[in-house]
Amino acid sequence: MFVWHFLFKKDYMNQDNNQRNRRPKPNLPPINKNIKFDSFTLIDENGTNLGIVTKEAALAMGDSKGLDVVVISNNPSTVIAKLMDYGKHVYEQKRKKRDSKKKQTVVKVKEINFKAGVGDHDIEWRAKKSIEWLNDGFHVKFTIRAFSRMITREELIKEVYDKFYQFIQNYADVQKPYTKVSRNMYEAVFIPTKNKKKAELNQPTSQES
Repeated sequence: MFVWHFLFKKDYMNQDNNQRNRRPKPNLPPINKNIKFDSFTLIDENGTNLGIVTKEAALAMGDSKGLDVVVISNNPSTVIAKLMDYGKHVYEQKRKKRDSKKKQTVVKVKEINFKAGVGDHDIEWRAKKSIEWLNDGFHVKFTIRAFSRMITREELIKEVYDKFYQFIQNYADVQKPYTKVSRNMYEAVFIPTKNKKKAELNQPTSQES
């Protein structure tokens, strides 16, 4: 009894593992002899509608041109097939998808944080770091938080932003303007400038705190 139970369990586990490891079949469209419809609308390789033809006639036409007959719409009321080199079609679709991924740009954002009332030297240091990031192609997110009584001193909070922007303005364009996002937090987003002449202007200068 124990041996039978062990063998049954082992066989069941093997079947379960095989099902998990089995790769799903690709979702291929009906093609050539696998087409189950007796007749359908046929589009030739140039996009011309040839009207309704029989499956046999379509396959014969495909054979004469060295092309496949591929169903592109299997709506029972209107079945449409097209003459094409299916292998080439699949290759081109994969290439387009691959090229599309290459063209996608990943936006990298660096965040620079301030507290209201920060000194001028700290503002300058953070601005220089932000300029390095901008020159490397990063977006820079400016964030400033206020605490305690400084929360109500919005003019002092804005002053920190203005000083910071004076340092980086030749290297950055404003993507998101200075905005209040919560009771005590403000932010802005900068991107590398598209105006190359701006970067040739004045370099940041030190300010006394």
